[in-house]
Amino acid sequence: MSKFNFLFFFVLIYIQAKGQNSLIFKLNFKPNQEYEYTTKSATKVVINFEGNQELIDALKLQGFNLPATVKSDSEIKSKTRTMKKKGNKIPFSMEYMSINSYQNFNDKESKIESPLSGTIIYGDYQNTNQSYLSIVDSIINSKLDTKDKTLLKNSIEKLVDTVYSEKPLGLGQSFKKYAIIEIPIPSYGQLKFMTTTRYSLIEIIKEKAYFETVIDLKLLSSDSLIEITPTSGGNGNAVYDIMESIVTKNEMEYTIPVKIKRENLTITAQINIQNSDNVIVKK
Repeated sequence: MSKFNFLFFFVLIYIQAKGQNSLIFKLNFKPNQEYEYTTKSATKVVINFEGNQELIDALKLQGFNLPATVKSDSEIKSKTRTMKKKGNKIPFSMEYMSINSYQNFNDKESKIESPLSGTIIYGDYQNTNQSYLSIVDSIINSKLDTKDKTLLKNSIEKLVDTVYSEKPLGLGQSFKKYAIIEIPIPSYGQLKFMTTTRYSLIEIIKEKAYFETVIDLKLLSSDSLIEITPTSGGNGNAVYDIMESIVTKNEMEYTIPVKIKRENLTITAQINIQNSDNVIVKK
């Protein structure tokens, strides 16, 4: 997964229609608020090799006890503060409070240091005709070079650039979100997928809207020797706080069985990914 692949929040505003049975969603940010985010991600890849025995023996000498299991876990805590609105902009500051990442390869665990910890980002949420966009003005972190700062800037600005439907969303109805993810496969490299997540509105209780999610995946590769099964995908749930205009909980889990064919060698991998985002709003 890319260094700055952040599976963060999306912020929405509601307009009530037909009582509590229908909502219209738009991107929205409130001034003079503080948002505390906790993002957790857990990935497990079980990988095996078939074919060229000499190559397999060489891999075993390098520490690959087949089938090999690679696990990675991360927890990112960040805080965003919004300031007084200026025209069609809301200034914000974002700080990465802590980043804890670990990788376990065949029961050998190691901590992954992240240069992002302590990073402070300044920018504006800018109101356009259809939505809010995030514009990053500056990034404060002496550990990041220009390339890393540009990558981080682009990642942050892409978090909230989705335009949602202007039509009311009733119980049982849904909308879709799209994202690109990258997953590392040992002895191969990165696999890139397009994910389509369908959010279906299940119920509205006490100013909170509850969604069920279904995730479909499409491999973004022209390599005909890579296969993923039709069963790839997953599901999850989300909770939207209507009064605060924000998703306070978003959880999902999905699996991806992959087969990669190379000269005299076939790589099979079973990938399981769990993600969760939780938000606490303070005024």
